[in-house]
Amino acid sequence: MPLSAVPRSDATTRDVLERIEAGPSACEYQPIVRAADESIWGYEALARFSVAGESYAPDEVFHALHDQRARFLALETRAKRFQIEHRPKGHPLFVNLDPDVCEGAALDHWVTELGGADDLVVEIIENTSVTNLDNVRRFTQRLDGSGVNVALDDIGGSKNLFSFDLLDDIRYLKLDRRWFERLDRDNAYRSLLTGLIEFARARGVGTVLEGVESRRHLSVARGLKVDFVQGFLFADAFVYAGSLR
Repeated sequence: MPLSAVPRSDATTRDVLERIEAGPSACEYQPIVRAADESIWGYEALARFSVAGESYAPDEVFHALHDQRARFLALETRAKRFQIEHRPKGHPLFVNLDPDVCEGAALDHWVTELGGADDLVVEIIENTSVTNLDNVRRFTQRLDGSGVNVALDDIGGSKNLFSFDLLDDIRYLKLDRRWFERLDRDNAYRSLLTGLIEFARARGVGTVLEGVESRRHLSVARGLKVDFVQGFLFADAFVYAGSLR
């Protein structure tokens, strides 16, 4: 249950966060699958948190620490090190980072921390603010320059940042699950989505369509000619590491 979903005192919230920070790490690895033949190409690493049997959504945990930069950086670093150490071998790994808190010394930290990892892709998470675009561009340029590929996450989502100025440093476009709803509601959206996919192909940029939960979704993805798909249709192939308390 998310931190914000339960009425708590500030003291209780602090206690939960402290127990999460001090507790064991856990991760769920969701496969990124080739659309053409359903073979596993890569994985996305998703942090998982639990205290006293209650699960906490990662975005709520990190949101609670968003303005406490040192604590945020410490928890993110521990999570990323765990995700990289326990990753499924032989596949590219996608990890999520928030460029809004990757300024100055924190940016230098992540370039050093992630620059030596093999087959790593950093996803710019969907809560990135357009008001902080210059910082986001520095973030993507530094990572790209250090050999870390960058993905723009949840394109078409309600909270997504999509800037043409970022495309020079982006190696993967991740397309939000809401595209399925849009295509069902108005087929004109197919032209927009197809154009985006064709642009990516012309630039040598990979495309991942998220939210594939049925064979029909997979058929739509193949018709759009995306490179990869991701979603609960492939839940049997999820990989877990660590423990939840």
